[in-house]
Amino acid sequence: VVTAPYGWAGVIQMHGMTHLLLYNGNVAIAEVPCYCVETKTWWYWRSYDTSVIRFAAAYGEKTYLTGSTRKMYTINGTSPVFTDDSSAMTMTVQTGTQDEGTRKKKYYQSIEVVCDVRSVSGSTTISYSDDDFQSFKTAGTVDLSSQLRPRLTRLGAGRRRAWKMDDSVNAPFRGSALDIDFRVGTS
Repeated sequence: VVTAPYGWAGVIQMHGMTHLLLYNGNVAIAEVPCYCVETKTWWYWRSYDTSVIRFAAAYGEKTYLTGSTRKMYTINGTSPVFTDDSSAMTMTVQTGTQDEGTRKKKYYQSIEVVCDVRSVSGSTTISYSDDDFQSFKTAGTVDLSSQLRPRLTRLGAGRRRAWKMDDSVNAPFRGSALDIDFRVGTS
């Protein structure tokens, strides 16, 4: 849920989709709420250099961004890259805790990333938390360029589990689900 007060930072175009960016006026928070018009999805643009997006504009195939560090960033829609000053940008996707409708222990057999096959090889790390986000344990890595199903097996047991994916590959990511196989225990 996005709460007020927010101002308008602008509009950017990425992968043929329109994203509205909001600016909260607080330079201490390097996180900008964004809304994808086509998918009707809220997401956060999180900057790790403490820069807050103050302005965004799309002109032709290019998007221009500026932040509190006074740098001007350009995103070229016809030849996108997923690095910033040659450093890989990290995408993090994290679920909420899931108890699957019961407090009984679950035994997790596998997790599979349902996504488009990439043309670039690289590792995507999958981890999980059984203690309400206090700590995450790395389950392993998958390569989303593989034609095989990108999945991990033998994932232990837990009652309420949250999942996280971290990805720093210089390629687009388009996923739709995490397919999780588990068995509910008796206690």
